[in-house]
Amino acid sequence: MKTIQFFSFSLLLLCLFNNGVSIANADFIADICGEIAKGNPTVMAGACSMALKSDMSTSGQKDLNGLGANTIHLIIAKTNNLNSQIKMKLNTVDPQIKKPMQECSNAYSTALANIKEGHPAYHNADYATTNVKLAAALDNVDACKDAFPGMLKGKFPFTKEAEDQARLVKIGLALVKIKENCKNDPNTSNSCPNKPKGMAKPQPKPVMAKPQPKPVMAKPQPKPVMAKPQPKPVMAKPQPKPVMIKPQPKPVMAKPVPKPAMNQPNATLEFEAFSRAAIKLIRMKARDMEANTSNKLATTTDPKTQKALQECQTAYHDALGRINEVYDIITTDNYRATNMKLSALLNKAHTCEDAFKAAGKMFPFAAPTQKYIEFLTIGVAVTKLSA
Repeated sequence: MKTIQFFSFSLLLLCLFNNGVSIANADFIADICGEIAKGNPTVMAGACSMALKSDMSTSGQKDLNGLGANTIHLIIAKTNNLNSQIKMKLNTVDPQIKKPMQECSNAYSTALANIKEGHPAYHNADYATTNVKLAAALDNVDACKDAFPGMLKGKFPFTKEAEDQARLVKIGLALVKIKENCKNDPNTSNSCPNKPKGMAKPQPKPVMAKPQPKPVMAKPQPKPVMAKPQPKPVMAKPQPKPVMIKPQPKPVMAKPVPKPAMNQPNATLEFEAFSRAAIKLIRMKARDMEANTSNKLATTTDPKTQKALQECQTAYHDALGRINEVYDIITTDNYRATNMKLSALLNKAHTCEDAFKAAGKMFPFAAPTQKYIEFLTIGVAVTKLSA
């Protein structure tokens, strides 16, 4: 009898231990996904948690470094599997979509190569390179979407798989960003592995209330002087009735000029394609600027110039993240939100130049920065037409 009780108690402890581990892992992933969702409105916290918990390689992770590495490994597997499905379908699809399917296959092959290059960079703590490679892979995914325009929109047979893959890439990008921030400052996130724990924040000293002045007693007011009775008013003589002006005819209102027919399918599709093309140009120019600052930083020894270049690198890195958000938002036809985000980017376009001015150094990227500002101005103007 005692043996049975001991066995039952041991089994109960084992179950509790296993459940505790699962709950701890789930809480860690939920916290990470909550942090990702705050910084990226296109990734929902619930969808992020579901994606990471659905695979054994990521669901069991309890630290940021392991979760990031296994997420990139999972992205490679998902991308490879999706590309294989596309290639198998090429010989049996409707001839009308065979060409765009081939473009998708090429796009995912390129994406796979980019992600594989980013994997070892992550293990070497080269988070900037990892970020560039994953962002390039996301561009390749967008290229597949662009291969199905107009009447072909929605005919891609693997839409759900493509959305799952794109969501994973965005999660991977966010994890790399958190890891990069942790490397620079462990206090930026509660998920940072080296974040000091248990340090109590200094409490502000209590502010002593100042003594209040004694109330001033109001002086007694003199009694009011009674007003003398006023003489009765003289009645005015009746005035002659005013001459009524004849009513004037109402002005003829000009008929409103009809707006351009943006609601027509062809016009809308052409405008959306033009807007996406403008944002692609902005993203390409921002990526070039980030690469230029990284290359310049690697060969510069002057401390003031290095500091200015680091501010430039951070500014263009943040701009790329916002441009990726804009690219996702415009597919929902929310041109007002798109216009607001592009306008915010335009307001910060001089951040890099200002950093060099503050350092007292000559700005080496004047021409490409001007081109970047021109592209942003075009994007703001285009999206404002439909906002």
